[in-house]
Amino acid sequence: MFKLDQEVFSENLLNHNFFYSNFFPGYTQNLTESGDIMLHIGHYTIIDYSKERFRSKPRAIIYGLGSCIALILFDSLKKIGSMSHILLPSSEKAKNINFPHKYADLSVKCLAYELISKGAYLKNIKAIIIGGSSIFNNMDIGISGDNIETVKTHLAKLNLKIVREETGGNQGRTVIYEPFNNNLVLIKFTSEKDYRRLY
Repeated sequence: MFKLDQEVFSENLLNHNFFYSNFFPGYTQNLTESGDIMLHIGHYTIIDYSKERFRSKPRAIIYGLGSCIALILFDSLKKIGSMSHILLPSSEKAKNINFPHKYADLSVKCLAYELISKGAYLKNIKAIIIGGSSIFNNMDIGISGDNIETVKTHLAKLNLKIVREETGGNQGRTVIYEPFNNNLVLIKFTSEKDYRRLY
């Protein structure tokens, strides 16, 4: 278990075999024509919105989120936000881990480290979790619940507060995260026409 001291936490992850000099595998900052960042499974993005370096103000979007989890971590004081697209709860049985953000147990730690490495403070980081639906009835109800619980468990280990949550259900969701707009989070079920504000 990682200690909660910020420097020790960072050093522990630096020694982790998933660490790369710039970003973890799966880092996504490719913008679409509309200026948005599309997050596929196992991918993540970090957006430093303290600097006016974007011509547009990109949003991070996940479409068709089912049993997967959209994990959003941000430090509103340092103006750094992030989102990852998690598929599975645990990396324990994985033979080759090419994308650590595919797994809940790794994504929480890696995403927190990325924010800290960009200037965020561990004690200021807040979390939003979305997803974990069972859209195929009993086929994915187990993995959905495990995804939710694993994310919560690892957030708790780092004392990261969940400020908003929308999980469970039996429909897919679309998630839009707008860090430049006060960390606005919009969501909707596939059956809904309009987006709802979650945060």
